[in-house]
Amino acid sequence: MFFIMGTGNKAEDCGTLDHFTCPGCGRLGDLHITKSYSYVSVFFIPLIKMNVTYLATCPHCGRTMELNPRDGKEFERTGSFHPTEESFANMSAPLEMNAPRYCGQCGRRLGPSDRFCPSCGRPIASNQPPQT
Repeated sequence: MFFIMGTGNKAEDCGTLDHFTCPGCGRLGDLHITKSYSYVSVFFIPLIKMNVTYLATCPHCGRTMELNPRDGKEFERTGSFHPTEESFANMSAPLEMNAPRYCGQCGRRLGPSDRFCPSCGRPIASNQPPQT
């Protein structure tokens, strides 16, 4: 008897958070929410999910913020939640050159100089600070 086991990464589109002001560019828009995770599968059936992360991406500036897991689960279950200061990691921090970036389409972590996602090929917005 033998078992076919494997691991992989997956990103799922959870929907959009309507009418939210992005802390990166200050523009009102609909944030795109993505759930990203790793999994272990047996006979090609995913059994164990690990490293579950919820990501919110601004459609204007491309800034991607990590969503609090509690709020991410609520959004996935109900389709909405009430954002607080604790909902987003580094929500009020200014954009930094070394801040991690994620693809808004598939959730893969990007390198600092990536202009396209190495996983899905989507063009990546340039994450520029707001113009004053």
